[in-house]
Amino acid sequence: MIYILVTTCLLTLSIVPPAYLQYASFGPFISLRQRRLMYAGYAVCFVGETLVLLYLFLSGYWSHCLVMFKRLYIVLWIPYFLWAVYIIRPFYFQHIYVFALRSIFMIMLHTLMYYVFYVLILLGLFPVWDSRLLYPLEMSLYTLSYTLCLPLLVRYFNDVFRNDHVLSTRGYWKYICVLPCLLFAEALFFITQRVPNVIHFEMLVPRLIIAGATVLIALSVRAGLKQVDAVYLTYERNDALAAQIQSNQNYVQSLQESQTLMERFYDKRREYLQRLTALVSRQDYGAALKLIEQIGLKLDQTKRQQYCKNAVVNAALTTYLDGAAQKGIAVTAQADIPECSPSFSTDLSMVFSNLIENAVQASEKQPDGRRVLTLLAVRQADMLNILIKNRFDGTVVFNEDGLPVTEVPGHGIGMKSLARFRDTYHANIICTCEKGWFSTYIRLALPKV
Repeated sequence: MIYILVTTCLLTLSIVPPAYLQYASFGPFISLRQRRLMYAGYAVCFVGETLVLLYLFLSGYWSHCLVMFKRLYIVLWIPYFLWAVYIIRPFYFQHIYVFALRSIFMIMLHTLMYYVFYVLILLGLFPVWDSRLLYPLEMSLYTLSYTLCLPLLVRYFNDVFRNDHVLSTRGYWKYICVLPCLLFAEALFFITQRVPNVIHFEMLVPRLIIAGATVLIALSVRAGLKQVDAVYLTYERNDALAAQIQSNQNYVQSLQESQTLMERFYDKRREYLQRLTALVSRQDYGAALKLIEQIGLKLDQTKRQQYCKNAVVNAALTTYLDGAAQKGIAVTAQADIPECSPSFSTDLSMVFSNLIENAVQASEKQPDGRRVLTLLAVRQADMLNILIKNRFDGTVVFNEDGLPVTEVPGHGIGMKSLARFRDTYHANIICTCEKGWFSTYIRLALPKV
């Protein structure tokens, strides 16, 4: 009974490392709620399968033997896989890709364990094949080896999937996942073959070929996605440059309009003075005050908002905040940003542009009276604190870095730029969505000029 209990627990426990890999591969964009659901579901699967198998073995319904254990390996992973696919959506083809690779790795690791004990038996260092200790030791060594390899495997899949929430790669994975699936099917074919006269080491050759092909596919996929990310980064930089140029053009146009208004006012200055002198001479002070108010309004129209001393950032703020005001959004802005290096000023202006643009898009969906946008940038010594708030009634999913993610193809570029800004300048970024407000808080050290 103890032997059945130990071996059954070892069997169900050996399913956990590849199941964990299925979940951990999507770590870059799994929310806390999803993590909790995954852990709870996996715990239910493990306890349920263990209890069911113990009942079937102890009651005598199923035979407790190596052949039965190999058959169980075909089905025990299914609840874990289905639960992961259900909770972590909509990455269906990515799930298939992970499953195929981890399954091939499982087969190869089992093969390696098999040949380790095969060599030990040939050398006389281990009892014969029918020893009751063989299977528990093999399963223990397999589970330990898989667990030790998990950090490397998780790192690979995290690296591959890191930008899936930004890049539209659904069509890519739809075809890529087929390749490891074919290799997995080939590996299963060799496993199911029962050829009594086949020398064990002769079976090792095709499995090594499959393992080599799998490694090449995995490395090729990662290299291809890195190339895509590099192209995307180039696009992002070009887009940022184009946005900055557009902001500068809009700002220059605004200054030109202001200058034009000032010139018109200057041309009519004599007329205004003559009218004002005449009104005062007639002691019509009420009309004189109205004329002075009109002159003041004319002068106000020639002024342009100066949000901060940083020319590059001010150009971006002027463009996007004035645009927000024109769309009926109540804007409250205060920015204390000094002149900084050109590269930092450009990067910071892009952060403001992306965040304000997102805030404007969210505010436009709000009813009148709730279209509010607040921007504060406060300097404390060499530290800059930035807060951007807007009304938002939807649901936001945050990744493990605390940044919002989106499942809409083509969206999420702004957050990706924000992540790059955080990594480049070692900024602290906190995004929250509470009580109908979406807020982004940024704190960083101002680089020295």
